[in-house]
Amino acid sequence: MRAAFMPVAFGYGTTARCLAVARELQRRGHESVFLAGAAVGPMIERNGFAFRAIPDVRISGNARQSPAHQLFAQESTPGFLAHQMEAVVEALRQTHADLLVYSNSLTAAVAASIVGKPSISIFAPSILEVPSLGFFVPMLRTWLASVALRRRVRSRLTTPIYSAFLGDRSFVPSIPPLIYWPLLVPPDLIGHRSEVVPVGALLAQAPADLPPDGVLLDELGVKGRPFVYATLGGEIFDLEMIRAIAEGIRHAECHGLVSGGHRVTDEVSQRLSDEQVQVVHYLPDDFRAIKTADLLIWHGGHQTMLEAVAVGTPAIGLPYQLDQFANVASLVSYGAAQRLSARRVSTGMIDRAIRTMLHNPRYAERMTALRDINRDYRGAAAIADVVVELTQGMRAWPDE
Repeated sequence: MRAAFMPVAFGYGTTARCLAVARELQRRGHESVFLAGAAVGPMIERNGFAFRAIPDVRISGNARQSPAHQLFAQESTPGFLAHQMEAVVEALRQTHADLLVYSNSLTAAVAASIVGKPSISIFAPSILEVPSLGFFVPMLRTWLASVALRRRVRSRLTTPIYSAFLGDRSFVPSIPPLIYWPLLVPPDLIGHRSEVVPVGALLAQAPADLPPDGVLLDELGVKGRPFVYATLGGEIFDLEMIRAIAEGIRHAECHGLVSGGHRVTDEVSQRLSDEQVQVVHYLPDDFRAIKTADLLIWHGGHQTMLEAVAVGTPAIGLPYQLDQFANVASLVSYGAAQRLSARRVSTGMIDRAIRTMLHNPRYAERMTALRDINRDYRGAAAIADVVVELTQGMRAWPDE
């Protein structure tokens, strides 16, 4: 069996979710190929999977618009979704994929239906949150473009597509206490959202399979505790924000590791780092850092949040756009996190928040409770079971 995976090029989370399921299928002896934008190609290939580039959004860290605005502006461009869909259809035919697994794509289910193959959606509902009025119009235009595309190709579809976010089977990579459905949900999704099944955190490696914390600290070059890990999203935080966070960790008398993304050049890393706090471009596997950290600072990404939940690491959220506000709010409401303002972040603010969270055991206790709930869900294994079920007895491609 060969599964095709289609994450979106914007963001680490959708690719990480797909990689977790692909890894589980690999353990069972099945093949996987990724169809994605060039931006996530290196991440996919580092994990040892085949990659085929398809048209997708291109995010510039130097543009005046935020990454989210760039995403919607490109997706709602006339012809963009149709061009992407045709590329996915062609890639499915060329790779002879038996099934398509996708995460938050607007064209994947349509492409799979055109070639008569099933699709599985890994869908985080919080991505539909409208964080400000400035986002509403571009988000609406993108949704309308998706609806128009489905109507235009309806005669070619082998199965009905109820919503771009839902495949033949659909899963939420989360747990019930943290699942957030926004008030404004596209009408084509409202009647079917009960069909989306929670599966818990999607992890490429189980926490129990990671080395002991002492080994991980040595691997990361961290000299002692308390250890604070900060992962900030390379397209969002500028160097002044990164510097303030690193300084806040120092002032709180903690050891730290700050992953700042593409803005952290070798020169910047040397200038902002010392023996106590390291500032780096990125970590190849930051789940290892999250697992051993006493506290996480993050920008509100959904996948990073669930990785922290899986290992019980309390967090400080600095949401900036899209679903990040809802993700952080869900942890705050459960008592497992604090929220700070990303736009007004300062050394003193970070210092105070770290001290508050490390000195109050309530935060760690609440995150531990979430970790225990997550253990009741099967994650990638549950989705892999359905992949195998949907492809059993499937007809081969005509030239196979």
